[in-house]
Amino acid sequence: MVSTSRLPAARLGIYIFLFIAALGLLITASYLLGYEIDKTRGGYNQPVPALLTAGGTLLIHLALFLTPIRGPAPKRTFFAGLRFELASLAVLDLFVLAGAVRLHVSTPGLMTYCGGFFICMGLQCVLVLAWLSWFFTSVQFIVLILATVYHYRRSRSSTIWIEPFLAFDWDIYTNRATRGHRGRQSIQIEGGKF
Repeated sequence: MVSTSRLPAARLGIYIFLFIAALGLLITASYLLGYEIDKTRGGYNQPVPALLTAGGTLLIHLALFLTPIRGPAPKRTFFAGLRFELASLAVLDLFVLAGAVRLHVSTPGLMTYCGGFFICMGLQCVLVLAWLSWFFTSVQFIVLILATVYHYRRSRSSTIWIEPFLAFDWDIYTNRATRGHRGRQSIQIEGGKF
């Protein structure tokens, strides 16, 4: 029996790592873009603004899906559902991947032949943070899609695609495993078992 009780904590942990990588990407890409424009009189490396936008968009995604659900029966909208979270993760994953690959292709020899110049170290930092952001976005997408498919196969409820992730009781499968043993409880009657 697979226990899904730690799934919300795993989701939160991956999102924390993604937050750190996306915030670092946003800060370093914005500083590097300003530095490149200032030192080269208007020129800059083309993938850097795309990765700056990707970092900001990832932070917006995190703010949208890490806000707690308030009230006993909150109104559900399309944008709070798990299907929208999965779709936005997939789009952001491709967006960050395209930016990282484009930066890697546009700067040949960046990781091996770069000297101790600030521009090289800045590009390396942006490249590493872009790959880390892509990795954590991919891991989060895979974890959520596997959990969703597992929940759907176990319950055959189509509300998994509409409701937010935190609206589900992910302990249900752990409780179901122990519920079978409680069904055979004996009744105590004055000193003996019935």
